[in-house]
Amino acid sequence: MNGFIEKYRSLLIILAVISVISIVFAGKLLNSKEEDNFEPIQNVEEAPPVVVDNEPEEPRTIYADIKGEVNKPGVYELILGERVKDAVAKAGGFTENADEKQVNLALRVTDEMILYIPKIGEESPNPTIIPQETAATNGGTRQNKINLNTSSSQELTELPGIGPAKAEAIVEYRETNKQFKTIDELKEISGIGEKTFEKLKDLITVQ
Repeated sequence: MNGFIEKYRSLLIILAVISVISIVFAGKLLNSKEEDNFEPIQNVEEAPPVVVDNEPEEPRTIYADIKGEVNKPGVYELILGERVKDAVAKAGGFTENADEKQVNLALRVTDEMILYIPKIGEESPNPTIIPQETAATNGGTRQNKINLNTSSSQELTELPGIGPAKAEAIVEYRETNKQFKTIDELKEISGIGEKTFEKLKDLITVQ
């Protein structure tokens, strides 16, 4: 056996070298094919970041003077759109003598409004919180003007020539435009022309 190895040593060395070279060559060939098949990723231009303004609109502050049968009468700061019930709550709620039946808690509070809460048996001097039945007309002349900014659609239908559809249009207008600034804006509502406005102008207010 040793004689065989000695006899063919040179041949075996040559074969070993050829095998190593073949392996190396095959490896390089394989790597070359992989590189040929590789497609570089194109640079994609990044889109500019979308800036979203999440800052909410600052609510408008208003003030109302709350008098009468509340536990803490005084001037209170409110947010535009809050109701009489919110104002009464800030004033400590009704006293035990308050006539709650005369108070429309659903009415929206307007800036500089005076809210008077009457005693039981006392007639409220504040037309904004008098119930509908006490704000009826007297001899064809309304005792208290309808406030376009606080009256409900049902209360608005008490006005001559204002039906449910027009009343809803008035409410929608004031909510879209953040309340009426003058009574003349009423003419901007479809169906309310100059003749209708002449009948209404002495019966309405925007206080």
